[in-house]
Amino acid sequence: MQLIRDEYGQYVKQPPATPHEIRERIAAQGTAVPSGCIEWTGYVNENGYGVINIRHKLSYAHRVAWQQVNGEIPPGGCILHRCDNPRCINVEHLFLGTRTDNALDKVQKGRMPRGSALPGARLTEDNVRDILVRLEAGERQKDIAASYGVSRSAVAMISNRTHWKHVAVAILAALALLLPTARPALADDGRITAFCDHGYMADGNWTHLGAAGGAWWLPLGSIVRVEGWGDVIVEDRGSAPYTLDLWVPRCDQAWDWGVRYPAYTVLRWGWGGG
Repeated sequence: MQLIRDEYGQYVKQPPATPHEIRERIAAQGTAVPSGCIEWTGYVNENGYGVINIRHKLSYAHRVAWQQVNGEIPPGGCILHRCDNPRCINVEHLFLGTRTDNALDKVQKGRMPRGSALPGARLTEDNVRDILVRLEAGERQKDIAASYGVSRSAVAMISNRTHWKHVAVAILAALALLLPTARPALADDGRITAFCDHGYMADGNWTHLGAAGGAWWLPLGSIVRVEGWGDVIVEDRGSAPYTLDLWVPRCDQAWDWGVRYPAYTVLRWGWGGG
């Protein structure tokens, strides 16, 4: 509690800010913009989030704005932005989530560092593309590892899609169109659904965007291009008789997708069974 001098010159405890005072501060430092956001005009930190000083205590402006309408934030709770604008304090653009939700939101919006952006990364995306091409050509993992000064296990994890999966899906889809052993198979009558469960898939990887569960006839590791969605890699067993079960981070997205019948192309048949 901050001490202040009263009218007699004595130090007394400063009372906490009233809800009315906080609401006035928030309103005075928010400006509406055409996107519908209300942007914080006060201090902004290095990550772009507004910061408010209330009785010498610094807090995130968007969290304080949410609290004024919805009450206290549960322990461990995060306030996330639907608009992906960290300066926004429009409560209509904010929602309560967990730390896991926050991390998944970053991944979905492309703000989670990965690949060469990670501290200590010894390979680049271009290196990994080259490694995948050499693996597809049948070159030994040991020889590839030696040429890049990394361990054989590092190349093995690229090969089995444990690491650098975001590069692997894109490059293998492109290679599939060039390799004579990977002629595309087109189908337009399969049902495609979505699921939002979090956990380990059949290939041992944790659920992530770009992963899917496939019907029994789609081997694990197959690359499939779904119209209206993009390229996915089959890493789990889907719910028969569905052709594909696309993974999404939130269950409302799964409900929005529902059951659809888009055309899809098998760009590359996988390496594993069910």
